[in-house]
Amino acid sequence: MSDWSDSWENQDAEMRESVERFERMLNQQMTWFFDAEELEQLFDYYQDRGNMAHAEIALAKGLEQSPDHSGFMLRKAQLLIGQGEIRLAEELLERALKQDPSMVELHLTRSSLYDYRNQTNRALQHLRKAEQFADKEQIPSVNLAFGMVYLNAGRYRSALDHLQQCVGFDQIDQEHLLYDLCYCYHQLELLDEGIAFFEKQISANPYSDSAWYNQGVLLNQAGLFEKAIVAFDYALIIQPSLSMAHFNMANTLINLEKFEDALASMTLAVEAEPEHSIFINGLGVCYEKLDRYPEALLRYEEASRVDPLLSDAWFGQATCKAYLEQWPTALALINKAIELTEDHEEYWYEKARILMALGCFRDAESALNEALRLDESFWEARILKISLFLAEDSLEQAMQCIQDGQEPHQEEAAYFYELSGLLYAFDMPELVELAATCLRWALAIDPSEAHHLLTFCPEAHDNPVVLSILKEGGALR
Repeated sequence: MSDWSDSWENQDAEMRESVERFERMLNQQMTWFFDAEELEQLFDYYQDRGNMAHAEIALAKGLEQSPDHSGFMLRKAQLLIGQGEIRLAEELLERALKQDPSMVELHLTRSSLYDYRNQTNRALQHLRKAEQFADKEQIPSVNLAFGMVYLNAGRYRSALDHLQQCVGFDQIDQEHLLYDLCYCYHQLELLDEGIAFFEKQISANPYSDSAWYNQGVLLNQAGLFEKAIVAFDYALIIQPSLSMAHFNMANTLINLEKFEDALASMTLAVEAEPEHSIFINGLGVCYEKLDRYPEALLRYEEASRVDPLLSDAWFGQATCKAYLEQWPTALALINKAIELTEDHEEYWYEKARILMALGCFRDAESALNEALRLDESFWEARILKISLFLAEDSLEQAMQCIQDGQEPHQEEAAYFYELSGLLYAFDMPELVELAATCLRWALAIDPSEAHHLLTFCPEAHDNPVVLSILKEGGALR
């Protein structure tokens, strides 16, 4: 008798009889015979319950009786894939496909192997064949396979179109499907469409923690932070151990500058998964936001021990060492972060700050050029580059950098406020009129962002000309 009594009562009489006879034959070491369909069902039965010893006996018997049976070859190939024996699996699948070219599951499995090798076109060829032979019951699984191949290839629009066709079908894991759909909406920046989709999912199933969670992710990306908090709250009410909800709740609270609350949420994420390096790193971020640098440094160091390839952990250590003015150590740490992830503009920006503190201005300029190459809209990097040129009395280069920034930052009020404050702070006669012009541009974009003026020019409110422009632009009454 099987050990899985919980599901035993749900089996039909024929399946019960097959299992009992199979296990009796094994226990008594008797000669036995099952037809191919029975052995397939026995394999699936034991595999579903994690008893791979019995499953493999059933499969071996099947292959012994019927070595060219496509169902047995498929199952053997799937086992080989799980064991990393990809070449043997491929050979078996090719043999099975010659035997049964219309078997949908064979094409799906063959497609997954091509997808694993990043051979997208070949994977799609097999999926088109699977689609051609699939019956109504199999179509959702084929659409899911299409969606995953497109997703892995970065073709998010096509992935979204196919994954949407899988919603509501019992044969598809709906929880994982929602996460994949959220990822597509996120990558495509179809935030309104994604939020509306998850609102429908929540209306249909208000107790779906994954629907609430993914709704929160998209709301956070859309900058609707308060609504995102509500969505994460509901997800956690339904599933309190949902660690990613605690983690994303913390990140949303950071966006709201509620750093103590963010620390509490991030702590819950770490308690749920103590060895999760990204969560530990998140604790470092929270402590850093609270200006608790020694504690932040400890968390960043711990995260890098858990996962030495986590570049953010090395970046976090660098920022803490920079705050503590341990510049050579900070430089070594930021270089480690860049070695792991070369295409992160914030890493190059931090490297430039450290190099400037060390007096390495040419190297700092190169680092800022790389930051702006990676993200032309990274206005903080441009401000730092302008300040570098002004500090070196390279007025012509500073003016060229300012001119280069007009188009990419034309709608960024914070950039023009900080640029204005920077120009006022250097107190050079040839820059005063430009500083006033930048301040007027900033006010025209958004008067509420005027606090950025104080970043470089804390004495701005003592300057009557500045006060007059602020009043004129509606920032002061």
